[in-house]
Amino acid sequence: MAENTNDASLEGSIGRKIDKVEFLELTRAYRDQRLNLISRYGNNTNDSRSCLYSRDILESILGSGCSGVRAYYGVRTEPTDSQQYTTLVLVGIKKNASTGIEEVVKIFNGLEEEEVLYEWGSLCPPDDGCSSNPLLIEIDSDL
Repeated sequence: MAENTNDASLEGSIGRKIDKVEFLELTRAYRDQRLNLISRYGNNTNDSRSCLYSRDILESILGSGCSGVRAYYGVRTEPTDSQQYTTLVLVGIKKNASTGIEEVVKIFNGLEEEEVLYEWGSLCPPDDGCSSNPLLIEIDSDL
């Protein structure tokens, strides 16, 4: 694994632990805004509301020497139903000590350097288990 010697760690903690009340407020606001946008502009009304990455993927990103993980929203077409779904793309990042600019971490894969970029997490919906997902059930309990 190649190491970036110009790395400066991110300053302080970024992000914070939230309680269930704030979780529900945030996710319900997203649900409601998403549904309003879909009704206005059209899209897949069964769009994804969560994205799961397994522990091995998260450990791979964190083990790359990054100082943080940035999540980008994206849209992908699911091969199972050819619908478009919102997804999260995870990127290992470091701050360059010389420039102060956030950079994508690069690792050596044995042949060349590659950027630490991950996608194709398990989306809910459309993946199995969404109807029994306890957090989504609780989010929608106010409907």
